Amino acid sequence: MISIGPFALALERLGALVALGLFLVGSKRIERRFGGDAERRAFIALLAGMLAARAGYVITNWSAFRHEPLSILAFWQGGFSWIWGVIATTTLLILTMRRSRALTPMIALLAGISALWFAADRLLLTPAPRPFPSDILITRIDGTAVTPEQLRGKPFVINLWATWCPPCRREMPMMVKEAARASLPILLVNQGEDRATVEAWLREQRLPNKAILLDPQSTTSTRLENGALPTTLFVDAAGMIRTIHRGEISRAGLLSAIRELDRP
Repeated sequence: MISIGPFALALERLGALVALGLFLVGSKRIERRFGGDAERRAFIALLAGMLAARAGYVITNWSAFRHEPLSILAFWQGGFSWIWGVIATTTLLILTMRRSRALTPMIALLAGISALWFAADRLLLTPAPRPFPSDILITRIDGTAVTPEQLRGKPFVINLWATWCPPCRREMPMMVKEAARASLPILLVNQGEDRATVEAWLREQRLPNKAILLDPQSTTSTRLENGALPTTLFVDAAGMIRTIHRGEISRAGLLSAIRELDRP
């Protein structure tokens, strides 16, 4: 994760941008050597591949998108099926460059960068599971204390947020709604704000406070060494953090991670 104050760019997204840039730079060098208008065709193929990757993700998670179809356009939340993207990019390159000497090196370039990206994603960008801190004390709006030990033995989700954080505010209505009907606890833990501030914002947004918890000293973020908001953590029944999503999360991303958490 690359952090700038309380905001962050997830490493996997930065890695994807680097991979796209390498492909375009490589295509320019291939064009200089083999001709074939490789750079322009690579750019068009990449655009088509990104659209296909998004379409593949939407189709796979249609149950989460069908109630809010406009969320399909929320590319910044993440949600791409890169296998679909690679297949679409490869197909378009073959169709548009089949008579060009540059086709073979272009396919080789795409294959190499794709393999490198998938390997880095699995080996470097996916963090190893680690224990969720057991000494954190947070409270519900009514003052009831909640500790991680009370949740031991069942999976749960914790979302760290604040009222001043724009992406937190955007995702909160969806998070509150999903928390009310989820099969496991979803705890929406406010960081660094007092009860009056949080309650005033909830009233303004007409949101219920049942899933909202308070951590006015931001001890959760401190113990997790996390300075970015929003951050959503998926914790398994053994108390191990399995997945961390930094930044705004979509309904599809939330439900997909919950399904993975529920798997034996």
